[in-house]
Amino acid sequence: DAGHAVFQMHKVGVQALRGRFGKTTVVDVLRGADTESLLHGYEEWGEAVLDRLRGMYAFVIWDKKKNKLFGARDIFGIKPLYYYPMADAGDGAPGVLFGSEIKSFLDYPHFHKAVNKKALRPYMTLQYSATEETFFEGVYKLPPAHYFTYKDGKFEMKRYWDCDYSAVEKPFEEYVDELDEVVHESVEAHRIADVKVASFLSGGVDSSYIAACLMPDKTFSVGFD
Repeated sequence: DAGHAVFQMHKVGVQALRGRFGKTTVVDVLRGADTESLLHGYEEWGEAVLDRLRGMYAFVIWDKKKNKLFGARDIFGIKPLYYYPMADAGDGAPGVLFGSEIKSFLDYPHFHKAVNKKALRPYMTLQYSATEETFFEGVYKLPPAHYFTYKDGKFEMKRYWDCDYSAVEKPFEEYVDELDEVVHESVEAHRIADVKVASFLSGGVDSSYIAACLMPDKTFSVGFD
């Protein structure tokens, strides 16, 4: 019983994790439960569990043995994770709020509701929130491919993954074949779901290619008058 987990995670994330456990670990007795797989992955590898996850996820684990919070966001930032450090969480001691939506902070009595004017300029310029700051003063987005730890009132954040842009000289045909193989493998991995999988077609090349790889029973398109 290492701790507790709160998370959003696509099935492909824990499936990739579950396949990396040795046959002698306690996870072998699990019956496909995401929470247990994530917690036991943390028990087995600690923060290095992130090297074994795949897909879109955001989670926070309370490590009872070390009295430490550990949270992370997927490498592309598909799942949201917000945090709000507090000098006084209500008992005179520091603390931190976290959640997938900022509105989950609003009812907390020691959450200070104030507009962050510094976030307005980049938003008005770029038409999207391009920084780690939000429109709520003191509330931040955990960046993609980052994790945080919180212990004894100290918040630390680190990057755990980055792109490798090193050039590799290959014939063009090899790049085409390799890309096609990677896309097919990724689409196959995303078939793992608790519900039926369909395809949303926007009319562009990307969605058409994905649908051709998936060969779903149903496809959907949205049009506007």
